[in-house]
Parts: sequence; structure tokens; C-alpha cells
Amino acid sequence: IAGGDGTLHHIVSMLHRRGELGEVDIGLIPLGTGNDFARSTGVPLDVEEAAGVVLDGAVVPVDLVLDDLGDIAVNNVHLGVGAEASRRGAIYKERLGRLGYGLGLLRAAFTHAFRLDVDIDGERVASRDRPVLEVSIGNGATVGGGLPINPGADPTDHRLDVIVSFSTGRLGRISYGIQLVRGKHPSRPDVIRRSCDA
Repeated sequence: IAGGDGTLHHIVSMLHRRGELGEVDIGLIPLGTGNDFARSTGVPLDVEEAAGVVLDGAVVPVDLVLDDLGDIAVNNVHLGVGAEASRRGAIYKERLGRLGYGLGLLRAAFTHAFRLDVDIDGERVASRDRPVLEVSIGNGATVGGGLPINPGADPTDHRLDVIVSFSTGRLGRISYGIQLVRGKHPSRPDVIRRSCDA
């Protein structure tokens, strides 16, 4: 696949729907804006180096995110400020590349919190009585071209990393955003970080 995360997601989803995902090996040459899945799997971002890996590298199974409806995601699924940042940054992406996500994050910083139940391996870690800023479930460490939303996530360890942020106050959102950019947000007292079976 010569493309970015969106192209990879589209092809993997199509193969999954057709029941052919386990029958093919997929090689990735990262030509997208963010290339977060390539970053998480160690695929070189240089096109020629990536092509060399496709031709000569070993096939390595990776974990994927499968939801209750049977839809599949390649890198990360998130709700809240991160998803809103992606949506709002899309209009800037073509002109500004990865910076578009950053602008989207600034625009999304003051979106409404939401309420939901989050269960991880049978343990309720968030309930509707407490507003949530963001929930991220992923096998990849970054989104938006390198933003470390799930620092240390490994797409080959048969685990999914989950981040739940309760940083809903005005100052909390700002400090959460700063720490998110630096990959330090999991250490916040208003953030839950868990790992669960893929």
C-alpha cells in the first residue's frame, strides 16, 4: 500500500469486510501526511527505505482494533478532543500537512466534554456521572503525524492501550494539551491509562 494511515485503514477495512484480511501480506510505503502506523511499526518514513523493507523485510503480524459492530481500525480509535481535532484539522491538512492537526487541536480544545461508560477488562473506569474529555483506544503510539496519544503502545504485543482523560476544566484542558504534546499526559491524576487484551 502506497499511502498514509487513511489509505491503509481503507484497504484493511475492505479486506476485513471481504474476509480476506488473513489471506494477504500487506506492505506499507508511507506517503501520507501523518504516517502514524508506520511510525508505530518501525516502517521507515523514507520512501526508498520503506520500499526496501517491503521487498526484503520479514512479515510481522500486528494487532488491530475491532469494535462491537465488526468495524476495524488500524492505529487508534478516539472520542472527544482528539477526534474533534482530526475533524477540525482536516481542512488545513492539505495545505499545512501535519501542522493541520495542531491547528485542529487548538480549535477543538474547548469542545464539550461528554459522558459515557468505559469498561476495560470488566472494570468500569469511567461512568456517565463524570464528564470525559477524551478516550483513546489504540495499538499505535501516535496520531496526527506524531502526537503521542498512547506513548509506548506496541502494535505487536497483543495489547491495546487505553487513555481516559477527565481533564474537563478550562485550565485542565490547557495543561492536558501541553502534556499531551510532550507525551506526559498519562502521568496526570485526572487521566487513566490501562492496557487490555487485543
